[in-house]
Amino acid sequence: DVNQNVQNGFLSGQAVIENQNNRWTVTYQNEYLLACCEERAVASTPDILVIFDLETGFPLTSESLQYGLQVVLAALPSPAVWQTAAGLSLVG
Repeated sequence: DVNQNVQNGFLSGQAVIENQNNRWTVTYQNEYLLACCEERAVASTPDILVIFDLETGFPLTSESLQYGLQVVLAALPSPAVWQTAAGLSLVG
């Protein structure tokens, strides 16, 4: 399921990804910001969240999300410099 809208020039929304075991919610504002599994935060900015199209293997941008796509969600840990106070002050 994908719920999105444009606010102040930003595409904001949530995508719900379900499999046999879990329900994942990915929140985004142009970029993927937060991934929750069963409402528990698992990864967030500055980590790098990527949603891949399962059929093609290509990453999907938030504007290309649509109901019914078969996808894989990946969370890549951010470099240590982004985990510092100075790095977090830049990315939120």
